[in-house]
Amino acid sequence: MVNLPGNRAIARDTCGCADTLPYPGGPVTGPNAGRQGRLGIDGALLRRRLADVAAAIACTEDQVAETLERMAQALPDDAIRLQAQAERARHFATLERDRATSLGLSR
Repeated sequence: MVNLPGNRAIARDTCGCADTLPYPGGPVTGPNAGRQGRLGIDGALLRRRLADVAAAIACTEDQVAETLERMAQALPDDAIRLQAQAERARHFATLERDRATSLGLSR
């Protein structure tokens, strides 16, 4: 797993993930040199913001999985269902972490 600079949510540790939510940022567009007055999309900035959002989603999914695991310990009658849901949350976290990595690496 690649850990991008400034993107702590890609790391596996979910402690302190509350502060990894991406900065909502300013506008994703800027002046387009080809056409005065029209706005163009800044692709690199947009990719970075998408990578940050994906990393934040991965962090949230990890926290959901941890909560479901604790619930499974506290509620033995529902443990199998809760553990299955925790596994799905971890799977989604992995998908989002991979998405964040791919978006952060594509230039």
